[in-house]
Amino acid sequence: MHQGVVDWVRSSVYGDMIDGKRVLDVGSLNWNGSMRGYFLENYSPQQYHGIDIRDGVDVDEVVSANELLETYGPKQWDLILCLEMLEHCDKWQDAIYQMKESLTEGGWLILTTRSPGYPYHAPPDRWRFTKEVLREAFSDLEEVGTWSDPGHSEEWSPILETRHTYQPGVFIRGRRGQGELSMPTLEAEPAPSDLNAIPDPMSLEEL
Repeated sequence: MHQGVVDWVRSSVYGDMIDGKRVLDVGSLNWNGSMRGYFLENYSPQQYHGIDIRDGVDVDEVVSANELLETYGPKQWDLILCLEMLEHCDKWQDAIYQMKESLTEGGWLILTTRSPGYPYHAPPDRWRFTKEVLREAFSDLEEVGTWSDPGHSEEWSPILETRHTYQPGVFIRGRRGQGELSMPTLEAEPAPSDLNAIPDPMSLEEL
């Protein structure tokens, strides 16, 4: 999770969205960064619950994003964070649908993921998402906004006078209203078929 994601999430979440509310962090395993510490230090949620498909740091419970409704039921969470996880999710359309259905009315879904042009890395890295695909996936939510990931670099550019470097990604935020919710129908860009030849770095760490 690079600094561009961190900065955007900090600017997109405010007290009324999290103080006294139930927060679900989908894909919470802290492998290369987490927002958990920031939220717990700066806000007062009623509950902050992290889930992932494997156990580890910042994971409170091993649960798949495709099992949210079965595990917790609908309309249980006031704020759902899904940060840099969706590109790794096999059944991503169902995962988004389950996250939307898991929101209380008025609850927020905040999501960041990678776009076409961002390098594929260790599996499972399955998809790249455009703004158009995610806008369709969030079209049944309210107050939807999308942003491009500006990226960050540690090297100062005297020409551009900035530390930002382009890292293709999309950030999106939406709020559940009272209308019916639907399963996304558009397709994301799939990973190359030979990507599975690359080792999973989490597996390597366990050797």
